[in-house]
Amino acid sequence: MPSCLAIFAHPDDVEYFAAGTMLQLAKRGWDLHYFDLCAGNGGSVQMDGPTTATVRLAEAQEAARILGAKFYPPVVNDMTLTFDIEVMRKVASVIRQSRADIVLTHALSDYMEDHMACARLATSAAFTHGMPNYDTVPPAPTYAHDVTIYHAMPHGLRTPLRQKVRAGLYVDVGPVQDQARKALAAHASQKDWLDKSQAWTPTCTRWIRCPPPSALSQVNTSWPKVGAAITTSVTALPRSTRSAPPLVLTASSTPSTKPPSSSPPMTASLSRCRFFQLAGLATLAFPLRGLGGARYLGRRRNRHHQ
Repeated sequence: MPSCLAIFAHPDDVEYFAAGTMLQLAKRGWDLHYFDLCAGNGGSVQMDGPTTATVRLAEAQEAARILGAKFYPPVVNDMTLTFDIEVMRKVASVIRQSRADIVLTHALSDYMEDHMACARLATSAAFTHGMPNYDTVPPAPTYAHDVTIYHAMPHGLRTPLRQKVRAGLYVDVGPVQDQARKALAAHASQKDWLDKSQAWTPTCTRWIRCPPPSALSQVNTSWPKVGAAITTSVTALPRSTRSAPPLVLTASSTPSTKPPSSSPPMTASLSRCRFFQLAGLATLAFPLRGLGGARYLGRRRNRHHQ
C-alpha cells in the first residue's frame, strides 16, 4: 500500500497545509503518517511552555486520529529547529519507518525559520532513505522505491522578501473539507493564540473556532473567501514533460484558457533529485493558506542510492 508522510513544523501546520490532500490520498487507499517536528510550546499567551506543549501534543494526536494517520512525536521545541545532523537522523528514521512514497512539507522559503528548516530537513532526510550507510535514530531499514516531495505554498503566498509565489500544482480538497475541518478543530488552544499573536480578525478566525468535541460534526461549513473563488478544477493544463505526479486529485471540468503564470525557474540542489513544475487550478480560493494543502509548488523525486 502506498504511503504519504506529512512533515511540518508545528501542531496544526499539517491541518493547514496538507490535511485535505492526505484525506484525498486516503480515499485512494494510501497509508497516512503525521509528523510535527516542534512541540508547539511557544503557541500560547495563557499557559507556560511545558503546559502548552502537553496540551498541543494531545491536540495533535487527536487531529491525527481524525485524519486516520499514524502519529510520530515531536523532536524539538519551537524556534529551536535548525538544519542539524542529529535532528535529520530522527527525521530520516521516520521517513524509513513510514516507507513514504510521498512527503508533504513546507515551502523552502517561508516567513519563519522553523518552517524553512523543516523543509530542508525533510528534503535532505528523504534523500537518505535508500542509503544503508547513513545511520538514523532510532535505526530503521532502508527501502528502494522513489520518494516524491511536495512543497506547500508559503504563508501569504509570498517569500520573506515579498516576492509572489505561484503554485505549479493544485489539489481539489473540496470533497473532504468536513473531515479536514474536524482535524483543524482539534487544535482548540490555537484560536486565542492566533487572535493575540497575529491579530487574526473574526472573519479570518470564525472557521477555526472550535466547538466542544460532541459537536464536531456540526462545525460551521461556511468558508470566508478572499476575492472571487475559483469554482472549477482543471486537469488539462500543460505540465512537465516528465510523467504526471501521483497527486493529481482534481475532478475533470472545463479547462481554463488562461493558466497561471509560471514561477521563476527552480532547480534541484541534490544529485539525482528532480524538481517538477506542474500546472492546475484549485476548487476553492482560501484566505492566507489553503486548508489541507490546496496549493503545492512542485515536487522533487529522490532516487535511492546503494
